[in-house]
Amino acid sequence: MPQIDLRQLERDLLEHPDLSGLTPEEQLEILKERAKHVVGEERLLVYLKRAQKARRGLRVKFGIDPTGHQLHLGHAIPLVLFRRLQKMGHEVTLVIGDFTARIGDPAGRIADRPMLTEDVIAQNFKTYEQQAGRIIDLKHAAIRRNSDWLGKLLLSDFIKRIQGLTVASAMQREDFKKRETLTRVELLYASFTGLDSIELKTELEIGGDDQLLNFYDAARVMESSKLDPEAALTTDLLIGTSGQGLKMSKSLNNYVALDESPEQMFGQIMRIPDSLLEQYFKLLTDIRDAQWTVLARALKSQALNPMHLKRSLARIIVADLNSVEEADKAEDFFNKTIVDKKPDSAAVKNVLIKSAGFKTWVQLIVQLKVTGATSGAAVRRLFNQKGVHLQTDSGWRTLTLDDAMPKKGQKMTIRVGKRHYRNVTIA
Repeated sequence: MPQIDLRQLERDLLEHPDLSGLTPEEQLEILKERAKHVVGEERLLVYLKRAQKARRGLRVKFGIDPTGHQLHLGHAIPLVLFRRLQKMGHEVTLVIGDFTARIGDPAGRIADRPMLTEDVIAQNFKTYEQQAGRIIDLKHAAIRRNSDWLGKLLLSDFIKRIQGLTVASAMQREDFKKRETLTRVELLYASFTGLDSIELKTELEIGGDDQLLNFYDAARVMESSKLDPEAALTTDLLIGTSGQGLKMSKSLNNYVALDESPEQMFGQIMRIPDSLLEQYFKLLTDIRDAQWTVLARALKSQALNPMHLKRSLARIIVADLNSVEEADKAEDFFNKTIVDKKPDSAAVKNVLIKSAGFKTWVQLIVQLKVTGATSGAAVRRLFNQKGVHLQTDSGWRTLTLDDAMPKKGQKMTIRVGKRHYRNVTIA
C-alpha cells in the first residue's frame, strides 16, 4: 500500500476549490455523499438542470434560529454543506429566524422552550453571524431575517397557506409523542419555516436531520401555494467528544465551540475516540468517500496510525476555523503540554497556600481553584482517575492520597487534569 501523505491531504481539504463547472449529476453525487436524507432527489436533479440551463444558481436556503449565543461543531455540519453549495455557484440565503426564535423549534425537545425577547435574539444573531462567517462566505450569501415577512403576515393569508396540513401528520413526530405538554404554537413551527420557503421561492433547503419532518411540511406548504415544492438535504447529527455515543450538545458538555481558542479546540478534538474519526472527517471536512476509503484501508492494515490521522483532523478543523498558522501554534501547544507534559509558562499560575488551611491532599487541591475540581468529590474522582501529578527531578509522577503532605516552606508544581498547572508555595 502506498504511503499516505497526510500533509498533502490537509492542504487539499483546506483548498475548497471552485465546483461550479461540475454537471448537475456530479453536484448531486457530492451532495448525496454528505446527506443523511434527501427529500425529493428526483426533483432536486430537475432543479439543478433547470438552473444550469437558465445560467443561474439554485435557490438554496439554510435557516438558523438564534436561540443561544454559541455555535459548536455540530451546528457547523450544515454550514460545511452550505459552503460546498456556494462553491458550486448556487444562490445561497442564510435565514436568521428572529421571528421563529420567539417560538423555539420543538424538534428533538421533550419540554417547551421559553420565548426569547427581541433584545436577546438580536444579540444572539450578532454572535451567530460572526461564528458562521468562519465557515461560509458571508460576502457571497444573502442574509435575511424572517421577521421581515412573518411579522407582516395577515392571519387570513396564514390560514389559507396552511389549510392543507393535518394535525395527524404533525403528531407522527416521535419528539411530539414523548412530550407531556405540547403548545399549539409549537405545532405551527414547521408551517412558519414553510412560509420562509414561499417568500424565497426556495428550491433546496439544508439542515440537520432533526429538521427532516419540518422539511416535509415546508414542501406541503409550498405546494398548497401553487409553488414547486422544495427539495431538502439533511445532515447527520455529530456525536459528542465524550465517546458515550450521545449527540454533541452544550447541555451534555461534550461539545467543541466554534469560538473556542485554537489550543483548546485542538486538544478537544485529539480526545475524541478513534471510532469517530470517519464521522468527523466526513461531516466536518470536504473529504470525498473515495479518499476516506483509502484512509480506512490504511487504518485497518495498521499502515496508518489513528493518532496521526487524528492530528490531521485537528489541524484541518482548527485551520478552517482560524488559520494554518493558528493550527500550527495549537499543535505546538498540545505537544508541549500534553505529549511532553511541559507546562506552557503562560498557563502556569502561582498559588500561595497556608499550611494550616489543609489536612489532606483533597483539601489542598480544592484550594487551587481549578475548573472542574472545586469540590471534594470532584477532586477525589481525579485522584481515582490518576489525574493529579507532581513534578519531580525525573519528570511527572502521579500523586496519590497516600503521599506525604507538603510542609511549610515547600515549593512544588502540580498538574491537575491535563492542562491546569499550579506553582504552589506552602506558607
